[in-house]
Amino acid sequence: MDEYRTITKIANGEVERKGSRFLAIAIPIKTQNEIKKYLSEVKAKYPRANHYPWGCRIFHPAEPIESYSDSGEPSGSAGLPILNEIKRAGLYSVLIVVARWFGGKKLGIAGLREAYSSAAQEAIKNSEIISSYNEEYLNLELPYARLGQLQHLASSGIFKIENAEYSEIVRATISFKSTLRPSVLKSVSDFLKKETRNI
Repeated sequence: MDEYRTITKIANGEVERKGSRFLAIAIPIKTQNEIKKYLSEVKAKYPRANHYPWGCRIFHPAEPIESYSDSGEPSGSAGLPILNEIKRAGLYSVLIVVARWFGGKKLGIAGLREAYSSAAQEAIKNSEIISSYNEEYLNLELPYARLGQLQHLASSGIFKIENAEYSEIVRATISFKSTLRPSVLKSVSDFLKKETRNI
């Protein structure tokens, strides 16, 4: 699978159950390394919440990377229901953290599952969903005189020039769909010949 559905920006959703407040924050994410950072940001923004369970599903061409945490709630009552809502919506590269403020009345495991699921659903409902695709990047060096020709090749749509540093030697980064890798490498190799050094 090359193309997948994800969200464009952070979105919130909230539900209340028996005085407890559940605020779900849906966050677009690229790697598992980002989870800790975003979790810290949510905790800093809502320091009075009692729990911060989360679910995450990251796109990978072979198999999605899925993880979750109950954050001190009973096992299976929080993180897994959040992850299941991400899966049910067919989304990838999404982290949903739910901040919970305890309202004084216990909900039981079934009640917690329902509340966390509902909060995640609300955040997903409020998200802007787009189709995205798995990208790869290639760094190139080429003489400045050939930059225009590289830009012309990019106009065919096979790859995009993400950024370039200009001097006598241009350092450029191009991006392309993973499924186009063989044709991109061949096109770039044929075009640049020995004048380009991959870095």
